[in-house]
Amino acid sequence: MKIKLLNILNLITCILLLALPYYLFAGKLFIGGDDTRLFYSYPFLFLKNVTFFTWYNVSSIGISGSNQYLLPFLSIWSVFDILINNKIILSYLAFSLPLIIGFIYFKKFVNELFNLRNIYGFELFLGSLFYILSPIVIFDQLFIFLTTVWLLGVVPAVGYYYLKYLKSSNFLYVYISMLTCFIFSFALYSIPWIFGFMIPLMLGSLVLVLLNKRKEILFVVKRTIIFLLFVFLSQSFWIFGFIAQYLIHNTNSFSDKVLSKDVLDTFSPTVLATSRDYIIYPLLNLFHRQIAFDFGWKLANDFINLYDKTLLLDFIFITVITIGLLYYKKYLDKKDRGTYLFILASFLLSLYFFTVNIGPLKNLFLLFGKIPGFVMFRNFYDKFAPGYIFIYSILISISLVLVKKKYPSKFFLINCFIFFVIILNFSAVKSTVNSPLWSTQNIYKTAIIPNEYLDFMDEIKNKVSSTNTILSIPFGTSVYTVIKDANSNNSYVGVSPVKIFSGDNDLSGDMSFSFTKEVSMMDEIFIDRKYNELNNILFAHNVNYVMVTKNIPTQVLKSYVFNHDALIKQDAEFLQAITDKKILTSKNGSYDLYATKKRNTLLESQNLYFQKINTVKYILYIKNIKSPQELKFNDSFHNDWKLYLQTKPNLSFCKSTIVTIATTTECKSVFSFFDPSEISYILTKPVFDSTHFLTDGVSNNWIVDPTYIKNNFDNSYYSVNKDKSINIKLVLYFRQQLYPYFGLIITFISFLLATVYLIFIVFRKNEKNK
Repeated sequence: MKIKLLNILNLITCILLLALPYYLFAGKLFIGGDDTRLFYSYPFLFLKNVTFFTWYNVSSIGISGSNQYLLPFLSIWSVFDILINNKIILSYLAFSLPLIIGFIYFKKFVNELFNLRNIYGFELFLGSLFYILSPIVIFDQLFIFLTTVWLLGVVPAVGYYYLKYLKSSNFLYVYISMLTCFIFSFALYSIPWIFGFMIPLMLGSLVLVLLNKRKEILFVVKRTIIFLLFVFLSQSFWIFGFIAQYLIHNTNSFSDKVLSKDVLDTFSPTVLATSRDYIIYPLLNLFHRQIAFDFGWKLANDFINLYDKTLLLDFIFITVITIGLLYYKKYLDKKDRGTYLFILASFLLSLYFFTVNIGPLKNLFLLFGKIPGFVMFRNFYDKFAPGYIFIYSILISISLVLVKKKYPSKFFLINCFIFFVIILNFSAVKSTVNSPLWSTQNIYKTAIIPNEYLDFMDEIKNKVSSTNTILSIPFGTSVYTVIKDANSNNSYVGVSPVKIFSGDNDLSGDMSFSFTKEVSMMDEIFIDRKYNELNNILFAHNVNYVMVTKNIPTQVLKSYVFNHDALIKQDAEFLQAITDKKILTSKNGSYDLYATKKRNTLLESQNLYFQKINTVKYILYIKNIKSPQELKFNDSFHNDWKLYLQTKPNLSFCKSTIVTIATTTECKSVFSFFDPSEISYILTKPVFDSTHFLTDGVSNNWIVDPTYIKNNFDNSYYSVNKDKSINIKLVLYFRQQLYPYFGLIITFISFLLATVYLIFIVFRKNEKNK
């Protein structure tokens, strides 16, 4: 009877978690922010225009980065998109799934960790609710809903299969973990948060080292290495590219930005500004209170309206932990006592890293900032939060088991009270997650992308080549754009989705120039009306169009999203100074597209024809080369942009032309994800590499020398004209794109070997049974 009741409770909980986003967002999309979350609703567009490629141009000057970590999930999600055919349901399912997976697997993980033999179902049920419904999870994960939220499900799931493998040596659990990590690889890309889980657990495991015999330790280490090795190999498809970007230094590399002195210098000031809270609120299962008031977060209102009033009720959690601490020796066997001490030590360490402000330990944390890479934890209250609540929930779960053993006649009332407190604290979820945009009163962040905007993006896609860049006006303080909901003032405020919907990149704010000198100049240029300088910048960055959004709500215009002094100068005089004729107007007049006064092309040279294949590949044909001439590529400079000479040069690829500016002609693009011949570029020597240099402080430049070609290549690589000039065909390729391909091969081989080994084990087992 108890098992049936527990199964009913579990089923009801999963159904309620599925319904949760419908309650929170009332039929609108929860989108926006640094991580647009649009990939949950438009997975294939995101896959095609962003994720597959290593060169990244989403509302920014081009940079290199490993974007392939989303490939498996988006491929699967694209199929769901076709089957479900409803953006709301698709995105709401994404919101609920990490919570449901976390709820299911957290119980299984704790049950396996302490060998509870499934006889403490209600206690584990409460522990799982404590885990996924924590106010810390609400604010730190659900409120921003970054990809890190999937760690709530992935970590206990992989942890469960890891424990099963340690106990049974069954390779099937390694294989399932490989599949899990492969599908949700985008969660594993959240490296700072992963370390936020692992650092306390790894340090806490020293307790197990002291309590266990050498033979047992070596056994665990051996199995752990095997387990982690296969998981690591399953991630090769993005790890290779990720490592490459750190090994190949360039000013337009995300890795160089992360490792820059400017970022390192922010560590101590950020920690000092935010480490003002003490351990009491995290111990009560609440997020830091002081920081919420210091920075004017919506969370401050939740404290005033709820958490401050119910504070005494939350002391039940400290009481439960205290009882567990007092009686763990009495009620746990020797092995489980060691596990308990491991979790307790990990919890105390996690509490420290999540809080920092603990006497002299604060100075110790500041010293950690000198460790290379530790700057990732400058926002400690964010990076250690999921790990903290995970470890805390384990401690609460086993403490509830101990409470039941100590007070068997009262445990039902205690459990009911704890359930009430958990639900009470979770009741703030709607006011927190679906709260107004920061610094506005009633502009909410849930919105449906209006058809007017989507249709306008389709028009841009059809009429504007994806080799162009668009300046988005009003120009903001970040890389954000604003899209107003069709039926309300609700607004999408987040990374500009122009690239996702149209294929064209845009520059939407100051941080679009974060890798160039203009980042500190743009507001000044707007305010002082330096139009000549602005037009030169737009030309250098291949900005040939200006998109104007005219229906942004007044509250958003006055919010943190825009610099108000710069905003008021983006008027009719401003538009007249930088634009030529109007190209497009949306059906309701909310959006306009203008051509700029001075047009540029992405590639330029004498007698050049070029065609874009995708973000990392272009085909070039240059005819009548008589003497050395410049070839300019107006995308951000990077050492890994390479030119490869092709045999039998001809113009057959150019079926139709789009535009001719000066002596450069752009041919209509033909999109392709991948051509197997690209693999050869890893062994093929690029041409004109010694002449590759930075020009105009922005772009790539090469010197194309016909004499060099004649002296170093046979005549199959060029054709000769009557005037002795030559014609050549080149491929311009971003070589870092090759690393994910080789990683993908290793991922495939690792799965193939794992599958063969698993089949072999099953076959051998069947043979023995005969």
